[in-house]
Amino acid sequence: MKRVTVLSIDFDFFQKVDEDTLKHCYPDGVDVSTQVSKFTWAGYYTNLATAKKLSAVTTDDDKMKQMKDILSKCTNATDIKIANSHLHIYEFIHELMERHKSSYLDIINCDMHHDLTNHNIEVDCGNWLGRIAEEYDTRIRWVANPISKKMFGLDDERFSMIGTDLSIINPNKVDAIFLCRSDNWTPPHLDKDFHALFEHIKDTFVVGQMGKYAVTAEQCVMEPRDMTEDLRMAEEIEKLRKPNTNK
Repeated sequence: MKRVTVLSIDFDFFQKVDEDTLKHCYPDGVDVSTQVSKFTWAGYYTNLATAKKLSAVTTDDDKMKQMKDILSKCTNATDIKIANSHLHIYEFIHELMERHKSSYLDIINCDMHHDLTNHNIEVDCGNWLGRIAEEYDTRIRWVANPISKKMFGLDDERFSMIGTDLSIINPNKVDAIFLCRSDNWTPPHLDKDFHALFEHIKDTFVVGQMGKYAVTAEQCVMEPRDMTEDLRMAEEIEKLRKPNTNK
């Protein structure tokens, strides 16, 4: 029986961010809608203290280039999905395994988070990988963001076993690709970089090319988040919070 290989990419993997910014300038919670994420992020962008820290968050261009090169070589991948939340990979994998009539699965998860477990009972973006591992004969390789070491308190030995090196990916063995923007973990000013990766995937795996490729994507991630109205509303709320010194 075939072992199905899934390349899972969470865009927060590419972020260059420090621990303090993650703790104090990022929203709480999981699996929020794009609309809710926009309004929540707007509050951080209109606060001078958090806005300054967020402005320093950038995308790792070298890792992005390396990933694009890998994706261009995934010529055997026949299923590609792009979504807001990592939650949607759960159903994606179930459908994939059914089509392949297999119970053997390899997952390479490029992610700031391990996604193995959390306090939630229901499946979500933070525990989907652990749930999948319970349902299939699964081999997991986590390729982490460098900040993941501090986030999860990992020692040098353990983190060296996880690693941050994308070169462990063999593109010839990838059967399916999943990419999520993770709106609650990706500041909207990085959306332009996510969109560049989105467009690269679309250009690489065009529908009908060689008669086997198809890319499906959620409507909410097809364009960068427009923050104009949300920032305006957040600024109005911030004004109401400030004491009126003219009295």
